[in-house]
Amino acid sequence: MSVPDDALRRVLQELQTQAITSTRAIGSTRTLITTREREKKLLQLTRNEISSVDESGKGEAVYRGVGKMFIQEPLKDMLNKMDKREKDLNDDVASLSKKLTYLEKEAAQAQTSLKELFEHQKRQ
Repeated sequence: MSVPDDALRRVLQELQTQAITSTRAIGSTRTLITTREREKKLLQLTRNEISSVDESGKGEAVYRGVGKMFIQEPLKDMLNKMDKREKDLNDDVASLSKKLTYLEKEAAQAQTSLKELFEHQKRQ
């Protein structure tokens, strides 16, 4: 049983579009994961430095940059904000990793479907 050329062309175009879209989404998701990991590392380094200030007993307050200004905050508030931000970043990385896994499966499936379509056409 032969598939009409128009239907075959439409299926081929859909599969190609799906493969291209998945590949682009994989790239952007990997970039987001890298960005979140970098931000997390910077947060951990900042937290280590602030913790060393706390251990030395030099101050109860730290300054946080806001635009072109600095705002004085209690050290414990700053550490709590950093903990919350780190938790948010960990959640983001976990959800992005799941998304990346899904996109990779989707791209692999589209590639497999394209190969099967071409092999089927060669046989006919």
